[in-house]
Amino acid sequence: MSSNQVTDDSLEPGQIEFYSACYPPVQSGNYRLVVDQTLKNIKGEKTDPAFNRNQELVLSSPRFTLDASTVQMVYPPANAEGNFLQTLPNIVLTRRTLPWERAIDPVNIGNQSSAEIDASQDHMPWLTLLTLYEAELNGLKPKQMTVAELLNPSDSSVLPPNLGNTVTDEEKKTLCLTIDVDISLFESIAPKAEELGYLNHVREVNTDGKEVLGIDEQGWYSVSVGNRMSKPGSKNSVYLISLEGHKSHLPEGGGDLSGYSKIRFAMLASWSFIAEQTPGDFIGLLQALPDRGGIELMQMPNRTQQSGDVPAKVNEILKIGYTTLDFQLRDGEQSNAWYRGPMVAAPTQRETSISYSTSDQAIRYDQISGLFDLSYAAAWQIGRLLGLSDATFAKQYFDWRIASYTQMDAASESLVVAKHLGSTVPLDASLEPRQSIDKGAAQFLSKSMVNVAADIPTVSSKQKATKSSALPGVLSDKEIDQQIASGRPTVLALKPNVTDLTE
Repeated sequence: MSSNQVTDDSLEPGQIEFYSACYPPVQSGNYRLVVDQTLKNIKGEKTDPAFNRNQELVLSSPRFTLDASTVQMVYPPANAEGNFLQTLPNIVLTRRTLPWERAIDPVNIGNQSSAEIDASQDHMPWLTLLTLYEAELNGLKPKQMTVAELLNPSDSSVLPPNLGNTVTDEEKKTLCLTIDVDISLFESIAPKAEELGYLNHVREVNTDGKEVLGIDEQGWYSVSVGNRMSKPGSKNSVYLISLEGHKSHLPEGGGDLSGYSKIRFAMLASWSFIAEQTPGDFIGLLQALPDRGGIELMQMPNRTQQSGDVPAKVNEILKIGYTTLDFQLRDGEQSNAWYRGPMVAAPTQRETSISYSTSDQAIRYDQISGLFDLSYAAAWQIGRLLGLSDATFAKQYFDWRIASYTQMDAASESLVVAKHLGSTVPLDASLEPRQSIDKGAAQFLSKSMVNVAADIPTVSSKQKATKSSALPGVLSDKEIDQQIASGRPTVLALKPNVTDLTE
């Protein structure tokens, strides 16, 4: 699990990063903003004028109720029945700071100074999951009541949360759901205060490769995990409860619970599921397959074996896992076709050398039964749809197509150039097609220009009456012959006569 410092490193599609917590800058609660100002060295004033201003602030966040949109998912799913043994129930919330937005002990925090609050902020989570088995419910049902009734039960044997004077009159009028749990049961199953930090964490997920099902685009979630395994063969009820004001009531919390038979919590969410009794481990399940039907478990029910007018070959096809489905041809004719899934009751020979451009190319025709086999065609279409539904795969596939088409166009250009110019433009096979064309064209032009340069006639200037030395840049015949003999370009021998230019 990574540190509490959130980094700016972006995750790749499919990656997930864990954080032990995500603390808000300031926890929810009542605050007072105090501003003091003193003006010094004011002329005519014997004392420095002082001014002050106080402003009451309330930072609010979910407290006694929780909006349904805040819950991303729960596991095991609500009302599900399945093999959920060795499973800790958990709930995923869309607010990454929610488990740390409130102080679990607001009364003691409120009695401290600002410096003491800053030093004592351990940010202990105020949320936890409580898992109760069916036999432990003992008639327990969530009840709707006002926050005032939550804090002041009419039954003196019910222990309420200790929130002091941190609840406003408006909050006391709001409705919430509560549960009353037996004190002895709560002490035996509730987590300790120091365990709450391990039961809540934050996940950052790259959602690019996820299907669009209301998933948070930011990919940040907080997760609360229960501390109790689900019970097999029983209904398991899970409650997301608020521990605000209950820190001292937790196991080994030091609170006095004598005189109370139940403890009351604000319930923010709940769901239930049934964990089925498992028949054994994976090896045991495989070994028990013959007793449960064996290979016939992969077959559709065969109702044709008792009829004598069905060819034996058809029964053999049904035995290896095929079934018949309605098939509508392109011309509208209704027919039947063979189909089987990837799990078959007999060994098959896998084809890897054949590739299909469309699903119709994968349709086969069985001459014995006179029916089409749509198994491979359906598999091709399903695979195509699954691939295109994945945004990451679809983008990579599109980029691959663009790159392939670009390479094909370049190769076609190379063939056209080679066809029309022949050996005049030699192409380098070690380079990319476009680079090879550019290199060949450059070589062709350079050779052509050399041949053309040899045919350009030379023009000599007429002799002037003026002396050569009097004209800047003009060379004598002797100087020109010397420059040509040296093999250097004659233009390099041109030197202006500075004296003449300055006259």
